[in-house]
Amino acid sequence: MAVRPTDVIVDISLETVNTVSGIFIPLTSLPGLTSTEANPATGDGREVLRTICNAAATNLSTMPTTPTGMYVSFSEPTQNGQKRQDFTFLFDVNVPANSYQLPPQE
Repeated sequence: MAVRPTDVIVDISLETVNTVSGIFIPLTSLPGLTSTEANPATGDGREVLRTICNAAATNLSTMPTTPTGMYVSFSEPTQNGQKRQDFTFLFDVNVPANSYQLPPQE
């Protein structure tokens, strides 16, 4: 099964600014992330990463069939009155010539 970037993060796009290409993720695609937390100079990188992982895990786990060559799980156990989010992303990879490469999509 093919997994498109928009299957992982809704509304992700490829953008070019001043001849530099990169990915753009709207804040609306990362529930719970504020513009203050996402601010590159003063924000919280942990919260940016947590919301990216949460969005990806949620979106991938709700796909109608399991993506080929990968496994995703997440949980929110409570310990000592605190929630702790746990994300697991596993990938089956082919390793030719000392580099990682994902297997062909079906």
